[in-house]
Amino acid sequence: MLTHTWNKFSIFLIAIIATYQLPTVVYAEDSYSSQFINQSNEGPIKYVLVKTRVWPESGCVVDSGQEILMPGDKTQLVISKKPGCEEAGIGYSFYKNEDTKRENLLGYVSHRFRDGKFSLQISMFCEGGQCVFRNLDPDQTIKK
Repeated sequence: MLTHTWNKFSIFLIAIIATYQLPTVVYAEDSYSSQFINQSNEGPIKYVLVKTRVWPESGCVVDSGQEILMPGDKTQLVISKKPGCEEAGIGYSFYKNEDTKRENLLGYVSHRFRDGKFSLQISMFCEGGQCVFRNLDPDQTIKK
């Protein structure tokens, strides 16, 4: 009797594990994925990213993660492997962490997929008609 109960429990346990694991395996084979980490929590200025756009709208983006990425947060972009999904991505607006009302937009960040590769693009606004690139510091405050 105990063996029969144990067998039923084992089958139940295997069914539960398969229910949670099989979609993950199929999901991985049918998609590309890339993790995006907001590591601004490690720098002197911390940034918040607010999702503003997901493209295309044809169902290529399977998972675009949370709406707001706080300093230290990470998310995953998952793109379907199907025709028409060669280019896709997520667009974020970025702000300083202390700008809690989101009044001073600093620029945009895109987590993109194109031609089989993922990339991160950062666009910041230019001041006074002059655009100067010094380094990858979004505020361009580090002068070396």
